[in-house]
Amino acid sequence: SGGGVGAEAGSLSTMVGGDPAVVEAAREHLEPFSGAVTHVGERPGHGHAAKLLNNYLSYTALYVSSEAAVFGSQIGLEMGPLLEAINHGSGRNSATEQKLQRVAEGEYDIGAPIHIMEKDLRQLLAFGDETGMPLAFAGLLRQFVGYTRRRYGGDGQITRAYDFFGELAAGNERVD
Repeated sequence: SGGGVGAEAGSLSTMVGGDPAVVEAAREHLEPFSGAVTHVGERPGHGHAAKLLNNYLSYTALYVSSEAAVFGSQIGLEMGPLLEAINHGSGRNSATEQKLQRVAEGEYDIGAPIHIMEKDLRQLLAFGDETGMPLAFAGLLRQFVGYTRRRYGGDGQITRAYDFFGELAAGNERVD
């Protein structure tokens, strides 16, 4: 986790599943590009599952935080001070601390295209089906992501979630 920027900086979070001895033997090869190498389970696939769950939380935070920021805008709050307040409170997350800060500056390119988000959510939902975990909110999130992709294209940045909610809000009358 951490994208191309994290890989170049050597600060990725690497989630690994497998035999502990094998993971330890591979650690020296993982650490040059990882700020953290975490052994998450002994079965092959555990690392991938942890990555999917991490991304699920990140994507959910982005969509919910985008909706909150747009709502704040609709009632007259400025995004910068709102994000600052949230980041000093219990609602802070990677979207409020980083992604939406960039959107507030007019910069959407964070190296994370929507089609990757869709791929991750498809894999997560398939994994949920295989294991009998309903992942109800992941299904709803996938629908929102699909709407965003149709509007901004698969190569559009995931930060377009903010614009997606902005367009939804623009279609409604403001309630004072």
